Amino acid sequence: MLSTLVLLAGLATPSTAASGWTTFNHNGAFAGASGCGAGDCLALACVPTAGGTTSWQLTVADPGYSAETASVRFEINGRGYGLEMQKAGPSENGQQTYEAKFDAQAHAPFLALLKAGNRVSFRAAEFGGGRISLAGSSAALDAALRLCAGALPGTENADTPVREETAFNGPAASAIALLRRQNCVASESEIFQAITGDGHGVWDANQLIVSWADSGFLTVISRSPHTYRLDDPSACKPTATQDSSGNG
Repeated sequence: MLSTLVLLAGLATPSTAASGWTTFNHNGAFAGASGCGAGDCLALACVPTAGGTTSWQLTVADPGYSAETASVRFEINGRGYGLEMQKAGPSENGQQTYEAKFDAQAHAPFLALLKAGNRVSFRAAEFGGGRISLAGSSAALDAALRLCAGALPGTENADTPVREETAFNGPAASAIALLRRQNCVASESEIFQAITGDGHGVWDANQLIVSWADSGFLTVISRSPHTYRLDDPSACKPTATQDSSGNG
């Protein structure tokens, strides 16, 4: 099942040691802020382009079974907040990420608690609980909101570069090169092979496919095998014989 939003970006495998909150910007493809502790990480992450997507990401130890959804209860300075989260792709290195689409208005109280608190604890029946320090969270989350401005509602007409004008780097560059060679159509396995073949990880490939498919940058045109078409007018020039399936 494809996730509704991006996975944790720029974090690779979450650290098992507690750390203060920091911002990340993974080659312009993923950005946000995160804090980790004892193998768990909480982040506000996005595809930082016009029309991109933003989500809360919670990475925990893999519970050992495929719980597709989780009702997570957060506690900060004695106050609680709940999020309904969905599994975001397969587990990686013993870690599983869950996500919830960010709603700036609805989640304003949660954001305020995170910025003002000292520590956040969380619990879910699906995977247990944990605690994460909020040291540095206020500045990091404010920076994440600036990084993700183009991916937040109400900024569709902002002066933000659209995707076809983006300079792609890292895993994104590998995927773009493959798709443009193949008239903007490629299977999921081909995209994975292109990214990992250039020395990037399976985690990077999964992040990229999930985020691009969910934001509409990639459109699913077949599910057997899973195949995508790139939504990039500057590169996608269908031929007269190309049908709606993306095949000649």
